[in-house]
Amino acid sequence: MVNELSEFLRICHVNCQSLMAHLDEFQAYFGPTGYHIICLSETWLKPAVSDDLISLRGYQIFRCDRRGRNGGGVAFYISNSLQARILLHSEGVCDGRPEFLVAEISVGSSSKILLAVVYRPPHCGYLREFLDAFADLSTGYKHLIIFGDFNADLCSTTFDLTQILTFIEATNLYLVPYAPTHHTRSSSTLLDLCIVDDADKLISYGQCDACFLSAHDLISIKYRVRIEHHLRRKIVVRDFRSFDIDDFLNDLRGYDWNVLYQADNIDSKVSFLSDALTECYDRHAPLRIIQPKHFPAPWLTPDIKSVMKTRDRARRVQALVRSAKEKYYLNAFQDSSEPTAIWKKLRHLGLLKSKNVDKKLIFPTDELNEFFASVAAGSDGQQTHHPVYLGEETYEDSKFYWSNIEKTAVAKALLRIKSDAIGVNGLSCKLFIWALPCVLPVLTHIFNFSLTYGVYPRTWKTAIICPIPKVKCPSEMQDYRPISILCAVSKALERIATEQISRYMEETGALDPFQSAYRKGLSTQFALIRVLDDVRQAADGRMVTVAVFFYFTRAFDYVNHYRYYILIDKLRDLGLSTSALRWLCSYLNDRKQAVRDPITRTTSSERPVFTGVPQGSVLGPLLFVIYLIGFGRVLKHCKYHFYADDLVIYLHTELKNLTEAILRINENITSITHWATSNKLSLNPSKTKAMIMGTPRFISGLNLDVLPRIYINDAAISYCDTVQYLGVHITSSLSWEKHVTKKAAKANAILHQLKLCKHLLPLHLKLRLITTLILPLFDYCCADITLISCTLRLHYRTQPSSTKVFEYLCSVHLPGKTG
Repeated sequence: MVNELSEFLRICHVNCQSLMAHLDEFQAYFGPTGYHIICLSETWLKPAVSDDLISLRGYQIFRCDRRGRNGGGVAFYISNSLQARILLHSEGVCDGRPEFLVAEISVGSSSKILLAVVYRPPHCGYLREFLDAFADLSTGYKHLIIFGDFNADLCSTTFDLTQILTFIEATNLYLVPYAPTHHTRSSSTLLDLCIVDDADKLISYGQCDACFLSAHDLISIKYRVRIEHHLRRKIVVRDFRSFDIDDFLNDLRGYDWNVLYQADNIDSKVSFLSDALTECYDRHAPLRIIQPKHFPAPWLTPDIKSVMKTRDRARRVQALVRSAKEKYYLNAFQDSSEPTAIWKKLRHLGLLKSKNVDKKLIFPTDELNEFFASVAAGSDGQQTHHPVYLGEETYEDSKFYWSNIEKTAVAKALLRIKSDAIGVNGLSCKLFIWALPCVLPVLTHIFNFSLTYGVYPRTWKTAIICPIPKVKCPSEMQDYRPISILCAVSKALERIATEQISRYMEETGALDPFQSAYRKGLSTQFALIRVLDDVRQAADGRMVTVAVFFYFTRAFDYVNHYRYYILIDKLRDLGLSTSALRWLCSYLNDRKQAVRDPITRTTSSERPVFTGVPQGSVLGPLLFVIYLIGFGRVLKHCKYHFYADDLVIYLHTELKNLTEAILRINENITSITHWATSNKLSLNPSKTKAMIMGTPRFISGLNLDVLPRIYINDAAISYCDTVQYLGVHITSSLSWEKHVTKKAAKANAILHQLKLCKHLLPLHLKLRLITTLILPLFDYCCADITLISCTLRLHYRTQPSSTKVFEYLCSVHLPGKTG
């Protein structure tokens, strides 16, 4: 994390000669140094090593690894207070050329910086290629900085040195005058260089020994560009260190709950409950603000650090570090029984992907909130609310009515909530569960009151939006993914409502039989089996199948219930009573959202949400499935299948009738576009795929260029050889080759990660990781893989790595292993 005393940009470079070999010491050293950018050469990293495994708290990493041969590689660690964009990088292959990364660094309102890190292997040519490329980029930047190990000794006269000095002179740059940076027993040479655009921008420069990494010195500069203080992320938590559950419940029983029961307004009831719980928890477990501290290597005791300072060249300290690290993690995992704590430690190790919540937002929260809300609103934009007439309440046996909710159902629904996320009421599900002996009757009363009178509490309609970056360095608002957090207790009521509606839909057979999402007993595997079995049967009959895989733009957000009441009309047609419709209208309408900054915890102003089913809700997915009911009546010629918003239509045909089949497909697509328009949904032609499937004998003879095109709204859809559908790679020839290759590569990458941490985990956790991370790759939709040869090929491709890593993980030798 950047030191708060830092005022100007601080950058350093070191040749680390294997980052993984010195990772603990690297993290311990650079964690508190206050450098804004750390440039590394000779990282010796491979693509199989994930960014999370080599993460440094408060920094994001950018890297260019050498592939195919050991050694080489360059990287940046850039502070989260800065924005970076990679402009240019080397190919990552050992071809006798320099390895480099060139990035654009944005520092607040200052001009952008062009920064490069270079590693030139010994006796390597083509240095001019990098120098010319950097010179071409430099014309658009005010600040220029190059760091790297050029393997050209400035203390002697060589062709390489002359080339570098000529470049510096021609581009009017400045070479920082360091002393020799590489030391052996017999000599010292100046190999590590820093080149800047202007000597006057150098506030200071320095170098120091970095023998814990390599024989190269660490070189650094302080550059005259001001840096905003990087705020550390704040988390508001409750202090349970002195919490006594009995005292808490006794205090809670002292409230006059009759006030709540006698209130005639649902919002007053919910407000009384929330206020009572908050006041009581504030007394027994007060709120406190913490700033997460990430101790890079807590196993490095003061004694070990003392040895590190006086280490000798034999590097005996590495054995101490490794032993202390193993002992630390083994004790930590043995003492942890909570799954959350275990996964947190695994994330710390880098075995699991980090949540990436420490990144500073580059846009104000109000602007992000406006953007998220406008995107969700779609083409309707700001909508005017037109009250809908639901009709008078009349009782009919065939209609759906809410059932009375029992206390046991409320308790069961609460206990099924696994998330500890906190909504606008400031109360997590865990806090309600602890208070359940006192508040269960109150919650049951509120839930029944809500369903009976058709009103949904206003507080529960407001969502907190957490913007999560989709990419490493967001530059536009669409680079953020909005994650919605609702009040935890509201999900219990939603679950009860969902179960009652689902039961009614199943009993009446109203749900689409070709919709597999959010239904008990159905899954992605079921959807794939249904589609692929149809295709295989057609292939057995010497036919091919024309398939179109549709992509709907933000389908869940475009569900219309506010202006045109399409969803409410569909629910009425399905037999929901007026009282049920009144509650659903209250549930869907008048919703709001606010964006929360992950660092400062400040929240934007609230903005209304007019369309869509609530993200992060329990009831929303079922309502979306209901919204799609009736689609089957649109098609005349094709079969179809839905999994949530993933739609595929397909038509079997003999090869001689293929042209006619494509015309029929286009006719059905026209009907689908009209259906989508009338339901306010939006098809995305650029992400929609078409494919002709069949046996290799028939597919190989097709000339796709002469076939009629498939169109969506005059946009041509290209024919593909491979489509990823529900996480499975399907090929036109019904081969599993690509799917097997992808799964094998992913399994090998995970196994490689586990191998790097093999000494740090107890046996039971190693087996659990294999079960959690590896087996799902083989198990997911395994029933769809019909050719045993492909299954065996998947086994053989992963067998060498898996055998070796199982031996390491379980500390056993597997019999029958061959060389």
